[in-house]
Amino acid sequence: MNKRMRLKVIKSIKDCYKFLENEFEYKIIDEESSSDMFFYVRYENNILQRIISVAIDVRDRKFNITFWKSVDGSTSDENMLDFKEYLVREGISESVQGLTDSAEWDVINGVNKYNSKILKKYGLGLIRGEVDIKLA
Repeated sequence: MNKRMRLKVIKSIKDCYKFLENEFEYKIIDEESSSDMFFYVRYENNILQRIISVAIDVRDRKFNITFWKSVDGSTSDENMLDFKEYLVREGISESVQGLTDSAEWDVINGVNKYNSKILKKYGLGLIRGEVDIKLA
């Protein structure tokens, strides 16, 4: 994947999840686009002490949205929740989509759009800090 395409993937994540910044006061704290295979953007809300990571692993065709509760500015696996797992635990039949056999731009952008809608529809309690990650 060339540099231009890698930048488009990151821009797609930022565009699709812009609502985290606009509606919920999250700020982008980190992003990765140097690899051809793995991309992520991390958002943080200091008031809620919550971090949301949106990641695409092209090699494994996976897409993850992960929530962390930050404790004194740091995170640990015990304070982490995978959004896919949350949907299953809540009995929600819709799920986060992964990539198909194709890592073409339209597929990646479509998955970003779909998954951001699922997050906004079912993850508001997590985004707002109303759902305790340890108990979710």
